[in-house]
Amino acid sequence: MAKVFRLFEDTPMTHWQARGTDYSSVVIDKIISPDGDQSNALPTSIPSPFARLDLFHSAFKHFNDLKNKLDGYTHHHKLVSDCLDLLELLYNKDSINGELTIKVWDKQRDLVKLVESSYSRHQLLGRTLDLFLKQDDQAFNFDKLNRIYIFYFNHKIIGATSPKTLVFTSANDLGFAQVTLHDRKLFTEPASLKNRDEDFILYLMAFFKENPSLNQYMSTFHNYVKRNIKEKMDTDSVFMTAVNTLDAQFLENKTTIDGNDYLVEVFNVPFRTKSVKNTHERIGRESQFLIHASKTVQGLLPMVLATNGNLGMLDYLYQGVKWDVNTKVQHPTDQILDIRILPGKDIKYPFLTVDDFLESEIYETPYEVNKESFFDGNFSNDSDQQGVGYLLPLKSTFFTYFSEKDLIECSFSGKKMIEIIKKKSSVNVKLRIPIDGGRHVVELEKKYDTMDMNSQKGKIIPCAKYFQLFPIQKATVNPNYYVQVIDEGLNDYSHAFQLAFDGMPAAARSMKARRDSRNGSFYNTYYFRCRQHFNAIHFQEEGSSCRNYLIPLWRDERHIGGAFTFALDFGTSNTHVEYAVNGSVPSPLDLPFDKNGFATSFNKLDTDISSLNEIQNHKDLEFIAENVSKGSNYNFPIRTVLFDYNNFNPANYQSILDYNIGFTYEKTSLPTFNNVTPRTNLKWVNGIENLEGEAWVHSFLEQLVVMCKTKVLVERGDLSKTRFTWTYPLSYGQYKINLIAGLIEQLVAIHFGQGIEIIKLSESIAPFYSIASTGKILGTTNTILSLDIGGGTIDSVVYQNRKVINISSVLFGANYLYSAGYATDFRSNGFYKLGTKFFSGLSSVKGYHNLHEIEATIQQGGKIEDIIAYYFSIDKKKELQDVNNKSFNGFLAMHSNERAVFLFYLAAIIYNSVKAMKIADIPAPSYLTFSGTGSKFLSIIDKTIKKESIVTYATAIINAVYGLHESPDKMRVKVLVPDNPKELTSKGAINVLEEGEEILAELSMNSLDEKFRSYLGDNEGTIISNDNPLNYEDLKGQFNESVFVAYKEFVSLFLQLPGINYKNDFGIDYDLKRKFESILLDKKVAIEFLEAGLAQRLKQISMTDMVSDNLSFHIVRGMLGEMLNKLQEDENW
Repeated sequence: MAKVFRLFEDTPMTHWQARGTDYSSVVIDKIISPDGDQSNALPTSIPSPFARLDLFHSAFKHFNDLKNKLDGYTHHHKLVSDCLDLLELLYNKDSINGELTIKVWDKQRDLVKLVESSYSRHQLLGRTLDLFLKQDDQAFNFDKLNRIYIFYFNHKIIGATSPKTLVFTSANDLGFAQVTLHDRKLFTEPASLKNRDEDFILYLMAFFKENPSLNQYMSTFHNYVKRNIKEKMDTDSVFMTAVNTLDAQFLENKTTIDGNDYLVEVFNVPFRTKSVKNTHERIGRESQFLIHASKTVQGLLPMVLATNGNLGMLDYLYQGVKWDVNTKVQHPTDQILDIRILPGKDIKYPFLTVDDFLESEIYETPYEVNKESFFDGNFSNDSDQQGVGYLLPLKSTFFTYFSEKDLIECSFSGKKMIEIIKKKSSVNVKLRIPIDGGRHVVELEKKYDTMDMNSQKGKIIPCAKYFQLFPIQKATVNPNYYVQVIDEGLNDYSHAFQLAFDGMPAAARSMKARRDSRNGSFYNTYYFRCRQHFNAIHFQEEGSSCRNYLIPLWRDERHIGGAFTFALDFGTSNTHVEYAVNGSVPSPLDLPFDKNGFATSFNKLDTDISSLNEIQNHKDLEFIAENVSKGSNYNFPIRTVLFDYNNFNPANYQSILDYNIGFTYEKTSLPTFNNVTPRTNLKWVNGIENLEGEAWVHSFLEQLVVMCKTKVLVERGDLSKTRFTWTYPLSYGQYKINLIAGLIEQLVAIHFGQGIEIIKLSESIAPFYSIASTGKILGTTNTILSLDIGGGTIDSVVYQNRKVINISSVLFGANYLYSAGYATDFRSNGFYKLGTKFFSGLSSVKGYHNLHEIEATIQQGGKIEDIIAYYFSIDKKKELQDVNNKSFNGFLAMHSNERAVFLFYLAAIIYNSVKAMKIADIPAPSYLTFSGTGSKFLSIIDKTIKKESIVTYATAIINAVYGLHESPDKMRVKVLVPDNPKELTSKGAINVLEEGEEILAELSMNSLDEKFRSYLGDNEGTIISNDNPLNYEDLKGQFNESVFVAYKEFVSLFLQLPGINYKNDFGIDYDLKRKFESILLDKKVAIEFLEAGLAQRLKQISMTDMVSDNLSFHIVRGMLGEMLNKLQEDENW
């Protein structure tokens, strides 16, 4: 059935009918409305194409009569409200959620197209429109109207422009366009202009004020606007002020609306819309939900929103538009902030919710986070489950607006910014974000449990990781930080977790221990390095899509502790570091437990539990010992040993990560789970031939430098004022010295920066200045012979008037004593046999099993010097402090017959040193000083403090060499043997720096080279020097005979030393001459030893190097073994 279009009950019109005038209010009153004025559905009968325009005009005219109230629910109110809603939608078009598009109907263009169309119905429509446009041109001003703009919202028509009321709406249901603006939804209940957003009211006022021509075309609409403004001004003084200050700039700040290459206009007056910028600027001025960030925010300040019943008094969008406490805040699906739609509104503006700040997973650790080192999130435990903690489940968004310091220190009305609360079966995290300039906070909360997560709650993820950071001190100069992660993961070799520093990946990563059920390890261990300062560690567990944070409680760098000086003595067997502050007395480098620079994520562990004990072992074994100090298991001097985990990469090896100093060497057994190999004898590694050996030396020295830097930071010293001195053996040669010097300079620059003073000194001269500083050497005319006996070398220096007059260095340190010859199998070594006998005496001691495991590990290395060093180290073990007979030194001292071997070694050193002095016409020494770890063998010969037996023995040798033993002028030498001989070199190196520039110049390498004179050990008394050089390629066996003759002379003196009774003076029960003469003077064997020694030496040096050895020592080395073997054979060992 055809639809009847009829407005009036008294006129049965059935077709289009022209009207000469507008539809007046009288006519409109005759429109049939079955529901009366309160109907929600407006009439749809349209006897004219433009009848709906007239309906809107009449509705506005209705309110020109002051008797009609502006607010109500009649058809008039509805029509006016819909018109204003469309205008307000256009005014906010760039900020709303939804697509508003515009089509243009151009009267000149599109009417012709219809009339001239080939489609008859189009022609009919064109003629009809043309008819009405012409007949209504006066009533509707169509003659002045060029275009009609049709508006679509989300692809559905919503309305168009009108020459009478600016716009009008479609008669269709507009529920699809119910956009929420400010505090109401459009196209719902009627709202007068005065009850709308103030900015929109001012826009309409300015629209007519700045375009007065509109008044004559739509005066009815203008009168409605003026009435609303007046009524609002009568009750709102603030609004009155805004009206009075309104100027042309207000409208100019708004943007025109583009409609398909046309500006949307009416009578050539363009419509305006608030730009997104306008909307955002206003929200930025008036909203009380804007985040109060401590960091500078680029772009718009976002709101922070949560479903919250406590903030209804705050302005949401603009002043007066309050927060609806019933608004549900869901996390937006779109992660891009700028296109998010505000909850409860249809306006685009960035806002943040709980899911922007808190991750959906929280990592639970099997320990409480150590709040002394890391921020624990203000953790509290309201459950019965103890011994758990949590990483911080924050997203990086938080740190866009706030710093770690804010998180740790800020509180609001006594409540911390973050709280982590452990409940019976869940964890609650509360995060309080300041808004409104800090006057209010939005409390964000997320609950986590062990079940699958959903949109309302997160999930607890087990995280059995133990973290250590070193150092915890901030460094403004060249920061370098190291992180250890001990992983108690369920799977062997599981290492897919991610760790980053402020979002940046680590500069280096390495793995040492590997969890493997076959070798008994509970853990994997990983090491990371970061070369710049960071605020937080980002950690992402394997299989997790989220990451949590670990925030160190950094100790700031403060320059109040003064200037530090460090002295490095890189020794063959032992390495020592001393430091002094502002010229104080030097002390061994230490990093005690309370000042070690470490930050651990866990508190002290119960090491009675085997798995937790392994964590402690990993810390000391693979990283840096946590307590390096006097009285602890780990202190300087330390063994010169590096732990190698077989991760070598010549292009990118990392100290501490791939290698670390072996603090636990000789103290605990080496585990099987980390594939560790101890590397000893680092001092003599040839980096040219052994690239990995170069990595060992680099890594060992770098860790020392790192520890020195940490010491300065812990003690709040000034890094820029640090000085370094290091000592080298003359046996190194110029090239090797330069190689190590360059390496140390490089490492110091990496960790301390450029410009740090570094002085190199010969380790030959440093001990003297340590002894001299104590005042034990009196007088300046005395001749002093200083013997520094290390593991590898013996440095001999002669002083007169506190100045060096002669210096030499030979490769004949204590390792050559204990190697006892040239045998390669340590099991045939006499000292090893003595060691095993000593060690078996400890079999009843508690902890012997562990001692035996250590011994077995070291024996695997096959180096006799390492095995002997272990036996000597046993008496330092704290766990054996109450055990008798734990000293290998004391054990050897009780074997009086073996004492002859030590005397032979000592005699060779003193005899050849003094003979070199005599050949050089230097007066006999009145003082003889000993230093170096190797000199500890003297207490085997003489256990007394004053070493009277040594004094007698040395005096006898000196007098014999100088021919004074029968002279009334024979002298008695004073012997000085310090308690801590190894420390003297480093202490002396620091003392030298205080001597002034003149002394330092005299002790420079070039100056000492001029004073270098080495006795060849031959019968002709050949002295090798720069003036009388002799290279190894020149030897060719030509000196063998002469060396043997000189050696024979020494042996004869040793066996029958004038003034010495070996039985009375040293308790030796046999006649040395009778027992050893045939052995020691076997020429064939002696020459073989000489050649064997030279062959080994040539592997260490270049043939063109100048000879620095006393060749007779190669014979003595071999004979030491022969003597010991003879004694043990006679004693039926």
